[in-house]
Amino acid sequence: NLSKDRSKQNPLTDIKENINITSSYKNLNELAYSNCEMMLTKLTKNRKSICISPNKFRKNNTIRDASTHDESDFLSNVQNDPSSPNLCEHVITPEEASNIQKALSKHFLFQDINDEIINIIFNELFFFKYEKDKVIYEQGDEGNFFYILSEGNVKAVTKTINPKTNEVSIKEKIYKEWECFGELSLISQCKREETLSSLTDISFFTLDGESFREIQKRMNEIRLRDRYNFLNNISIFQPLGCIPKHNVTQKLKLREFKPNEKIISYGTVGETLYIIKN
Repeated sequence: NLSKDRSKQNPLTDIKENINITSSYKNLNELAYSNCEMMLTKLTKNRKSICISPNKFRKNNTIRDASTHDESDFLSNVQNDPSSPNLCEHVITPEEASNIQKALSKHFLFQDINDEIINIIFNELFFFKYEKDKVIYEQGDEGNFFYILSEGNVKAVTKTINPKTNEVSIKEKIYKEWECFGELSLISQCKREETLSSLTDISFFTLDGESFREIQKRMNEIRLRDRYNFLNNISIFQPLGCIPKHNVTQKLKLREFKPNEKIISYGTVGETLYIIKN
């Protein structure tokens, strides 16, 4: 927040440790927003702290249809109640930033995540806190969030009914600190298949569905770009034209091997071409 005697200065000039996007910046022009995003990228890359403001959440979601936020109605409650304790202003510490990146890299959708995507994700995160024994969302709710659990444990309970015998089966799964979940409903845009509740006091970071899908789209673009550039450096692919090379790019699969792990065996039929990436 700017004091009166500094009101004529650029608000981005002296920012060193935190960025706090609040209602005070409503009148910034597009250039200032662009500078703010650039500064955020630099801070993230240098492992500085980043401040998540509830005002950003409320501002962003006033544009969207409130009926799309159906996860136990907690979003609409937060939106309509400025004093709601669930959505919190929070400074992402360097340790948390590292844990978020590690948690995402373990998730199958973010395995080849890079700094560019990490910076985008940090800019879109929101932070929530819930007490013990609270329902976050219920089976059958519209899925609108991807979750990164930063503190505590939650339980996911799935109930299925056998249509022939009407027998009810229940499956339970416990998520612990720095685990990610909630992606299936966002990918398929279907309703939640489980009820999620807090076993302890919890806190978590979230990506809304719109941002999640945009990030996945951006990741695919970056992945294709990087793999295309990679193929350009392989001699046997250099004679290919752009379209054939692009087709090969889409067929590439990344595999990782541990030291001394067998890759191929003598005498087996060769049906795969291996290119060492690193």
